[in-house]
Amino acid sequence: MQRSAGFALVALMIVVAVLSVDATIMTPSLHSAPCTSYDAAAVNSIRSLSTVSEQQHLRFGAYASGLNSLTASEYLDDVFGSRGKSDRSFEYSLNRPSGWSCTIDPLESSFTGDQSFYVDRTGMIRLSQSSTSTPADEPLK
Repeated sequence: MQRSAGFALVALMIVVAVLSVDATIMTPSLHSAPCTSYDAAAVNSIRSLSTVSEQQHLRFGAYASGLNSLTASEYLDDVFGSRGKSDRSFEYSLNRPSGWSCTIDPLESSFTGDQSFYVDRTGMIRLSQSSTSTPADEPLK
C-alpha cells in the first residue's frame, strides 16, 4: 500500500508542474486581452467618428466645431460629447477650411493599452505605440 501512496504523490506533483507551466504561458496573453479589446473598441469608435463627421459635412455643408456639436445633432452619443469612450480621451479639432482631425489617447496605458490613434477627414486611421499619434504615423493595417 505504501507503494500506491508514493505513486499518487508523484502523479500529483506532475499535475501541479503541468498546471504551473500552463499558468506561466497563459498569464501574459490574459493580461493583454483587455488591452486588445480596448484597442478594438477605440478603432470602432474612431470609424464611427469619421463617418458621422462626414455625414455632418454633407448634411450641413460644414464640419462640426467639436464633439459636443456632433452630440447635439444626435450623430454621437453623450459619451463622445464628454470626450471619452473605450477608456480613451478624444481630442477633436476643426481645421478650417480643410476639415477636422481627432487624436485618441489611452487614459491609463497600463490597463487600456498603449496605442494612440489619429484620424482626419481622409478617414485613414494612424497609430503610434509610444506617444500621441500624428498624421506622420503609420496607417493602421
